[in-house]
Amino acid sequence: MASIGNIFIAGREQHGGIYKCGIMFSMKAISPDNIILDLQNNSWQVEFFKNTNQIVARTLNELSKEDLLSQGFQIVQQTLDLLSIKGILSTTLESPAKSHRGIYHSSGRLIFYCYALAELPISIDFSIKRIDLNGNEIKEESTPLNRTGFVGDSLFKLGYLT
Repeated sequence: MASIGNIFIAGREQHGGIYKCGIMFSMKAISPDNIILDLQNNSWQVEFFKNTNQIVARTLNELSKEDLLSQGFQIVQQTLDLLSIKGILSTTLESPAKSHRGIYHSSGRLIFYCYALAELPISIDFSIKRIDLNGNEIKEESTPLNRTGFVGDSLFKLGYLT
């Protein structure tokens, strides 16, 4: 069903079509070798690809998008912990909430998705100008904010604020 380049995520094309769903994340480090781990009674397979920062978790189960994201993330984290403890690879995922790809099941169909969130900082600056019917600017003195709404009446009643 889906591969990105030569990285198989899930579907019928490889492994006899047994992997129904899969999710792919990016890591902060490059994998030193091809590593495949079968986990949770072989219902999940996690694969690292030599000289890339990609990691794929695929499962025999037909999962919804939400279940795939939740369970896939959890199994990837456990695998990263295991490799770190064994001294093979010590890294974390590179912004998993901002970027991941996967294949999930919905209404009997396989659906591939790619999630990428870009942050675009913006700033807003505005001013208000009142104009009468003749086009003349109406100038008013600014009025201070009523502080009681922010501080509370009790401080005014006690005489701490005036």
